[in-house]
Formats: sequence, structure tokens, C-alpha cells
Amino acid sequence: MVLLSKPLHKSQFAPAAIGLGGFLLILKLYRTRAARAGLARATPIVTKKGVKTKLDLTFFKKLFNIVRILVPKILCKQTLYMFLIAISLLCRTYADVWMITTSTRIEASIIDRDSDGFKNGVVGYILCTPAISLVNAMLKFSLSELKVLFRDSLTRNLYNEYFKNMTFYKLGNMDNRIANADQLLTQDVDKFCDALVELYANVTKPLVDLALYIWRLGSALGFKSPSGLVGYLIVSGLALTYLRAPMGRLTAKEQQLEGEFRYVNSRLIANAEEVAFYKKVFEGEDKEKITSLSSFDPLIQHLRTTIKFRFSVGFVDNIIAKYLATVVGWYTVSRPFFSKNGVNPNKTKSELMQDYYTVVE
Repeated sequence: MVLLSKPLHKSQFAPAAIGLGGFLLILKLYRTRAARAGLARATPIVTKKGVKTKLDLTFFKKLFNIVRILVPKILCKQTLYMFLIAISLLCRTYADVWMITTSTRIEASIIDRDSDGFKNGVVGYILCTPAISLVNAMLKFSLSELKVLFRDSLTRNLYNEYFKNMTFYKLGNMDNRIANADQLLTQDVDKFCDALVELYANVTKPLVDLALYIWRLGSALGFKSPSGLVGYLIVSGLALTYLRAPMGRLTAKEQQLEGEFRYVNSRLIANAEEVAFYKKVFEGEDKEKITSLSSFDPLIQHLRTTIKFRFSVGFVDNIIAKYLATVVGWYTVSRPFFSKNGVNPNKTKSELMQDYYTVVE
């Protein structure tokens, strides 16, 4: 069986060649720029016990213990906002589908010169915008409020431990394992809560969308039709998860380097008088400058490594998760129309268009 009835023209391959060539060229130029700046490749992240950080059972146990602190009980404000986020995501998906179909109908009325259909469509669209706007605003509000609640619970728990048995004094004077406790209690807690809320939203949205589309496609075409789409989403999700795995280690390393750089500056502020006193004798300013920059250079090196990794993963992610997923969706919807036992071949073009949009909606 021939896949294509007509051979592709050479010009149709140009976008693919330009895209891949541009991607490789940018990576090459970025790597050359880093080499000229004297930046070596980032070293593997290893904990003090010599164990490489990774997503394993121990990690999820620790995460579960933290989640128990963030969500102390089933019925609380946190679970309420988590439920609101899920409902808002579902409503936003419905709103997106409705806006696409409504826009298509309005455009069709323009082409058909149906002024009554055009007016009704525009008025209906305008009347629905407040509800759609409320859904989007509620989603952003719930995400922000959930982050604040998480940070409040985690910060209070940490400070209860921090001020217990003189822990704050021991960390600053008797234990040198944590040199940047101020950053861990402030900036890192804020970033962790932000990342956790973002993770919840990013996990919930695909699950809600997948359940919705399976139900819609299954109702219109039978539940065998979405099986290929679901299989592709599962396989592509596992592949992208594997590709994104180093991102956790890169983020942990970034926070470590940020904390070290902040600690060097805090130490300079705390000992500014001594540095100024020994300025002429021991050249204190120059030595502190060298010390500060020596902790800043590895941070810049690591940030460039992270940027290159994000760029590479983003390139692959867009192709797999967006564009190829669209192709699989087209194939899933098109099967009944191309199959001999599918849609009635005696239907008119307008009836086929109606069946198609019924499936898409």
C-alpha cells in the first residue's frame, strides 16, 4: 500500500531541514561560546554520602512526608483549592473547545452571508466571555492561594524545628553542614512551594483533558477509536519524563550554587569591618573579590548548562507533545470518515462537516 498518492516536492522538506539545522547550529554556537568563556561541562551532582540524587522510592517517601505537612488533613483549605484547580482546568478545557467551535460557526456564517447567524453567534460569544474570564481568573487565584497556603504550612513547621532546642544557634556556630540556612528557610521554601503547585497543575490538566477527550471521542466514534491516541500519550509521556529526568538534578545544583554565592556575600557583609581594616595590609578587598567571583563563576556555568538543556528538551517536547500529538488526533478522528464501514458515504458535504464537528466538539 502506498502511503502517499502524490510524491512530496523538495520544497516541502525545507521547513524540516531548516528547523533541525537551526536547532543543531544554535547548540553548536552555544557550546563554542561556552568553550571560549572557559566553561567546562557541569560535573555530576553527588550528595555528601556519595549517592546520586534520583527519583526513587526514597525520594517519593520524603515527598509524601512533606505533603503531609502541607496538607495536614483531608478536609482543609488546601484540599478545597486543589479541588477548585481541577474544576477550573476542566471548565477551561470546555471553554477552549466551545470558543473554537463558536468561532468556526461565526466564520461559516460570514462565508454563507448569514447575517442572522453571524449576529446570534457574536452576541452569544460576547455573553459567554464573563464566564470564561471568571474561569481563567479563578484558576490563577486558586494556584496563587494554594502556593501561599503551602508556604505558610511548611514555613511554620520549619520554624518550629528551627527554634527548638537552640537549633538556630547550633546551625550557625556548631554545625557547618548547612551554611545558608537563611536561603533555605526563605527563598528555597518559596520556590519549592511554587514548583509543587505547578507540578500539581501540570499533572492534573493532562489527566482531566485525557478523560474528557476519551469520553467525547468514545461517545461519538466508539471507545476503540481513542485507544491509539491514549497509547501515544502514554508512550510519549514516559519518553518525555525520561528526557526531563536530569532537570531535577540541575535544579538542585542551581539552588546549591545560589546558596553558596549568597553565603559568600552574607559573610562579606558580616565581616565588612575586618575586610576594610586589613585593606592596605593584606589587600582584603581584592581577596574578597576573588572569593566572591570564584563562587559566582560556577553558578553562571551551571545556568548556561541548564539553559542549553531546557532548549534541547523544549525542542523535542514541542514536536512530541504538541505537533505529533495533533497528527495522531487527526488520524483518530479521520478513521471513520475513510473507512468503508464508517460514516455513510451518501451523506452530503454539509452533513459530513456536521458529523466532523460533532466528533471534534
